[in-house]
Amino acid sequence: MTEGTFRTSGTVYVKGNSVFRGQGAGKTVLNMAGDYAARVDIANPTVTVSDFKITNRGWLMITTSHVKVHDVTIQDSKKTAPTVNGMFFVWADGRVCEDIEFVRCKAIDVGSTGFNLNGQRSPRVNRNIRFEDCQAIRCGNEGSGKIWAVGFDFHEGADLYDLSVNDCYAEDCWESGFYFEPNFYNGEDPNQAIPVQVNSRVTNCVAVNNGWRNNLDTAFYKTGYYLSSAVTLTNCQSKNNKNNGFWVWQSAKDVVLNDCTDDGSDKSFQVRTGSNLKFYNCESSNARTYALYAWGTNGAVFDNFKIINPKKSSGAVCLGLREDHPNDPWPVTGCTFDILLTGADKNTLIRYYNANNNQITINGIGPTTTTPTKTPTPIVSGPTPPTTTPVAGKGVIPGTIEAEDYDAGGDGVGYHDIEAENLGGAYRQDGVDIEYSSAAGSHVIGWMRPAEWLQYTVDVTKAGTYDVAFKVATPNAGTSFKLAVDGTDAATVSVPNTGSWDTYNEVKKQVTLTAGTHVLRISTSGYHNICCMKFTSTGTPTTTTVTTTPTATPGAGAAIPGLIQAENYNTGGEGVAYHDTTSTNEGGAYRQDGVDIEMASSEGSYAVGWVRPGEWLKYTVNVAEAGVYDASFRVSSPQSDSSFKMQVDGADVCTVMVPNTGNYMTYQTKVQQVSLPAGTHVVRLYFNGYTNVNWIKFTTSIGGGITPPTTTITTTPTVTPSGPGLPLPAPVPIVYGTGIIPGVIQAEDFNTGGEGVSYYDTTSSNFGGIYRTSEDVDIELSDGENSPVVCWIRPGEWLKYTANVRWTGDYDVVFRVSSPNANSQMRLQVDGVTATTFTVPNTGSYDTYTNVTQRVRLTGGPHVLRLLFGGYHNIDYMAFGTVGSLTSSRAMATGVDANTTLPAPAIMPVATATAAVTVATANVTTPNATAQTASPTPTPSATSAVTTAAVTPNVTTASPTLTAPTTTAATVAATTAGPAVPTLATTAPNTTAAATAITTTIASPRATEGSEATGGALAPATTAKGTAVATVTATATSTAVATPIATPTEETIPPQTLMQIAATDRNLSTFVSAVQTAGLTDTLNGVGPYTIFAPTDAAFEALPPGTLDALLSNRTRLASVLGHHVAEGRFMATNVTGMPTIMMLQGEPVTVTVQVDGRRLKIDGATVNQTDIQADNGVIHVIDAVILPPDAIVTQTATPPARATVVADATPTVKATTVAPPIDTTATRTTNGTSAVS
Repeated sequence: MTEGTFRTSGTVYVKGNSVFRGQGAGKTVLNMAGDYAARVDIANPTVTVSDFKITNRGWLMITTSHVKVHDVTIQDSKKTAPTVNGMFFVWADGRVCEDIEFVRCKAIDVGSTGFNLNGQRSPRVNRNIRFEDCQAIRCGNEGSGKIWAVGFDFHEGADLYDLSVNDCYAEDCWESGFYFEPNFYNGEDPNQAIPVQVNSRVTNCVAVNNGWRNNLDTAFYKTGYYLSSAVTLTNCQSKNNKNNGFWVWQSAKDVVLNDCTDDGSDKSFQVRTGSNLKFYNCESSNARTYALYAWGTNGAVFDNFKIINPKKSSGAVCLGLREDHPNDPWPVTGCTFDILLTGADKNTLIRYYNANNNQITINGIGPTTTTPTKTPTPIVSGPTPPTTTPVAGKGVIPGTIEAEDYDAGGDGVGYHDIEAENLGGAYRQDGVDIEYSSAAGSHVIGWMRPAEWLQYTVDVTKAGTYDVAFKVATPNAGTSFKLAVDGTDAATVSVPNTGSWDTYNEVKKQVTLTAGTHVLRISTSGYHNICCMKFTSTGTPTTTTVTTTPTATPGAGAAIPGLIQAENYNTGGEGVAYHDTTSTNEGGAYRQDGVDIEMASSEGSYAVGWVRPGEWLKYTVNVAEAGVYDASFRVSSPQSDSSFKMQVDGADVCTVMVPNTGNYMTYQTKVQQVSLPAGTHVVRLYFNGYTNVNWIKFTTSIGGGITPPTTTITTTPTVTPSGPGLPLPAPVPIVYGTGIIPGVIQAEDFNTGGEGVSYYDTTSSNFGGIYRTSEDVDIELSDGENSPVVCWIRPGEWLKYTANVRWTGDYDVVFRVSSPNANSQMRLQVDGVTATTFTVPNTGSYDTYTNVTQRVRLTGGPHVLRLLFGGYHNIDYMAFGTVGSLTSSRAMATGVDANTTLPAPAIMPVATATAAVTVATANVTTPNATAQTASPTPTPSATSAVTTAAVTPNVTTASPTLTAPTTTAATVAATTAGPAVPTLATTAPNTTAAATAITTTIASPRATEGSEATGGALAPATTAKGTAVATVTATATSTAVATPIATPTEETIPPQTLMQIAATDRNLSTFVSAVQTAGLTDTLNGVGPYTIFAPTDAAFEALPPGTLDALLSNRTRLASVLGHHVAEGRFMATNVTGMPTIMMLQGEPVTVTVQVDGRRLKIDGATVNQTDIQADNGVIHVIDAVILPPDAIVTQTATPPARATVVADATPTVKATTVAPPIDTTATRTTNGTSAVS
């Protein structure tokens, strides 16, 4: 097949013993219309097909043997016929299909499964099928009706033998990435009643982000790898799949996983009802709930199984719980678990529901044999603890106070414990975790976590100074607790690393006590055990003063450029200089307020630690000179999804993605470009994850301080056709970060700096493979645009550009975009502040581009632009021009002439003048075409006529020359045919003119399709022979006043603020009215960001009679109630699920609960019905009930919801955990109009 697009509504039958080959997937396209018949059919043996693309409704079916399919792509195919279960479909219907290979094949944005091996009726055998370097991306969608659509479906109704899968990739597929149909087993079935599976090998494969678009309750796999029997996986990776990384299910047998890893899936490894399952050197990192979830399993072996930083604070390994029927647990028996644990507490790692006779070793300690239990039981070794009766106060000083003899009264009175149960199960049956330690020879308090406390009432027999010896144990460094006497801190105790939880050391402190009854409280800020406190009198009271010298004055205006230590935030306290979710300094160093500061030994300086989502710090700074700065942030975290924002005077200027540095003591530096005005300002760091911060350093950016050029404008590279059948050359990248406005910024010319600095991309390589190949942004050469474009854009990705704006004023911005979707959004930010947000229209395909014009206000000078993407689309460039100056020519994309004088957008006095303009002669070579002259057309705001030549691709276009008076500037374009690109038409200062003639010579950009050319000439349907030269000269002299061009209406800017968006929702009318009545509209339209939990109208109607009227008549109380629905910060649904409580503006925390099935989120008992409605200044979640704070006015007696405390992670070796970053599950990269399939 030659290069071109071939249209057919029938079947392409490939003969046996033949080769069916195109010129490449981007050059030879089969556009196949129809239904079942729209396919490439291979029914005869010994065939090779290669190097073409199938689109529209096409698919490929193989019903024979000895077939090679190489470099074939099926893309944007809406195939949904009931009998089509795969785009690449092997169908063993009463036959044997063997020796079939797929090499570098791709299924992208299709309506069904990407690759499917299937069959029916004996012998129904698929044998020796091979997949090499194949991709399945966004296979299946909601409209297809294929609720089980997956990337690769290897085993359905046929017997499967000797499958080989190497280096394949599955991303964002509807149900799962790699799939083996369950309920089958390894071995021959003489009756052929049950298909069998023998010797399947999957090696070096990757499954990423699968299942996130699928919100159907009936589809529950949503898994990276779904495995059944006789399959071996080696070195396979799973990343951020919705439900499971690896799922072995339904009577699975003989499954082996070697060196397989999961990062960030909900359950990394789930094992159900299987036997003879082996996992060697596998790894779970950052599991959102369970690192390992096993039930109904016998004889499984997990050897050298690594668990790193599970997000679940306890019980990250679950044995015997049947999640869909929690009251009917299925046993885990005879299994071996050899676990290497990092970032969690080994004593709370495993929850046993129904487990028996399993050998468990954690970090080399063990093995321990499990026994069945319905509640978590820690492993306790040594002698049986003595039987003792709890003694709750009063202790006597001098003397020894056992840690377990805290006051009676329960949680909130005698103690505070995060867990509601006694994890140790000894001594006292309340919520404090008590176990017997054979090493200490007594009961001890274990599982202590930050923010927990114990209270003791004591009698001091004699006033004086006492030595206090605390007997403690921990395998962690940097943990501590405080001793308070009658509410006043008396000592901070640093607990040393004793080597293990059962190795106890004494730490001594001195305190001064008066005689009489006192209340002691131990408040912990780390992870440790405590056995007892021994008070010994030293005699007369003494006074000891400890002085800590800060490295700088906290709150003083820091100089920029310069270094700001994180611990030198402003003075003023909670809510003024900082917000911290705990009331004490958990690090115990430097400053004695609520911010957690510790000595970072690895850095040799103080650092702010124990940072949690929603916390913030403020710094007053003095910027010496306005400009673009490199802001370097020294940070650490063992998490992969932590981030924080930097705000200047309340406006976002950058977001810092904190890398996973391995632990909190290993720091890295992240650099962001920011634009800062001169003078005194307030910088705020707003945290959205768990991290430590050491310092921030501001230096003048290499990309900043751009001086506007006087005669030369740096232009982006252009490409020209290079001859029949040859690909367009990839241009050489320019120096990035030197964009000029007015002008064109090519999308691919984003800043340098790499991931997290100049861009954020969800994949680790350039899928397009051109232009900037060492970076991760996906760039391809677009056939439709004849230029590089940024493609494979996914929700959450972004790009940054540094540009110099020549003049302050209003600008029109043309975004050149494409998408087959109708719901993709894009946002342009300038120095962190949103300038415009718009929806990318459905252009029909990723290679059909259109213009979207928006208007923005820009100030002169250097700025950092950021494009944030909220859907699936492509972008070619952004063209900035003064208002009314952009026309439908290609000149702006190909560069502005170096001698062109650009107009200032500032308003000038209108002066009528006559401008004589001579338009250049354009020599245009076109096949069999005759130049035609269009009717004269006036062009507002232009000083010259424009000559445009559009030609068939691969036909040479000569460069035009321009002759004009020295006082008049002109813009001339001569381009290959293609989509219109805006051109900046220019005027000389203080003159206005209108062009009077436009002369065009146009041929079709799709010559092979025989389309009709705009402007006259009909392009030939085949390659043209011969040439014609058209010479066009036009002269225009005119006097006119430029007429402003109205803002285009094809794309309207959606509401920006929270209240503007809420006002458009009919179900939130009562909430909006209440906000207005309370006088909170301006607040919720402010900078923010805020998270609103908005009750529906029905929720307000469900309040007790008279409650709503009472609230509306009392503005203060109403504001209090509404403040109980608003939190400071932008918390997406996936953020909220990882937060046990959220502090509201009203000052009370609300509890967060997630039902067992993970599908229902509740806020103080109110169910969240709709999530993640985003605005510029925050996000809205819709709830079905009004949350009433304890002091709300109601007309009937109501029990207020229980208060809760913000809880840190319960693991002893990390400080906190969080859920994976939110993923936009509403936007899909699928075409519209897709019909259903069964």
